[in-house]
Amino acid sequence: MNNSSDDNVTSEYTLEHLTSDYIEIVATILITAVGLPINLYVGCKLWRTYSRYTATHQPRELKMVMVTLKLHLTLANLLVLLLYCPWKVVWLITYQWKIGGDLGCRLLQFCWLFAFCISSNIVVCIAVDRARIVWKLCNIAKDAKALTTIASSSQKFVRRLLVGAWTLAFLCSVPQVVVWRHVTLAGWEQCATVWAINRALIEQRMISENDPSLASWTLSTRWANAYQVFHVCTVFWLPFSIVLISYVFILSNLVRFACVPYTDLRMSLSTSQYSRPFDDCTQAAEERGEEKCHPQLRPVPSEVMLRPNVVVVTKRRTSRLPVWRTQMRSRVFRTTALVVICYSLCWLPYNVISLARLLDEGVAQLLSENFEWLKVVILLSAVLNPFIYGFRE
Repeated sequence: MNNSSDDNVTSEYTLEHLTSDYIEIVATILITAVGLPINLYVGCKLWRTYSRYTATHQPRELKMVMVTLKLHLTLANLLVLLLYCPWKVVWLITYQWKIGGDLGCRLLQFCWLFAFCISSNIVVCIAVDRARIVWKLCNIAKDAKALTTIASSSQKFVRRLLVGAWTLAFLCSVPQVVVWRHVTLAGWEQCATVWAINRALIEQRMISENDPSLASWTLSTRWANAYQVFHVCTVFWLPFSIVLISYVFILSNLVRFACVPYTDLRMSLSTSQYSRPFDDCTQAAEERGEEKCHPQLRPVPSEVMLRPNVVVVTKRRTSRLPVWRTQMRSRVFRTTALVVICYSLCWLPYNVISLARLLDEGVAQLLSENFEWLKVVILLSAVLNPFIYGFRE
């Protein structure tokens, strides 16, 4: 997210607070006060769960995968609340940048964008991981052995996803160090982009457009627009597109496999490892001349319960579970869907406005004066996420 000080580096230096500023100040303080303790509590709880799984040597279970993703999302929430909220409130109150001069300006802008990028990227990791699991489950009908590889490969896959997410967030934030600068104009200290600074200096006739000391890209409107497009795409639109594609894939497959005939799926599992105890037991009983067979059933993984119309045979009962009902009742998939919905509702309004700003300067000015408070809605996701996944075992 760009700091709004970029919009205030103009030729006029009698700045007055807008109504949206007061709304943003109060809301940001409340969100920080509520979000920090909640995320710290949930983070500690998830870490204890993670440590328990590690201590019991169960690192490959699917529950462990989701706990890992939740832990990283909680860390991303804390980064937003700690790195962005307090300093944003300070700037909104004073309308001046007095945080570490030029170095503080560049580093804090880098940290702000990094926090929001990693928050988006972790939601992408969650959606992609769920889509991969559904894809693996869909392949069971073709290859029964695929069932045993889901849990064993998920942890490694998610680890790679997370490394990629953090790396991309870092790389996408690097331009902030180059683009943002600290400047003092008429006694006002600001942190703004090089384009905003040069525009203000030219309006004040403190520099000339033909000044040879200025790099041409710092005066180019095309470069400024390219930076804005890169910013909104990397922070939201590209991650949002991946999340949307992932959940369209998930829902389409759940509906499609809910309609697969039960006999077809029963035949696909009849030769799997979960029917072998009965076959082996029967053969052994015949060799011993016994009439009855007492098989030792292998435990059936939870992944089997996610398959459409799978018949799980136990000593007590036989159950047939349609996939779409089972999936929608599944806590993991329901929690994932809620996280994605929360992300979409909180982030979409402000990012639609960010795109509209690029179309017309008049629209940009109108939106800046009346809808800047929508930034606070983005911060709500850092408070809502723990309530979605943090208070359930």
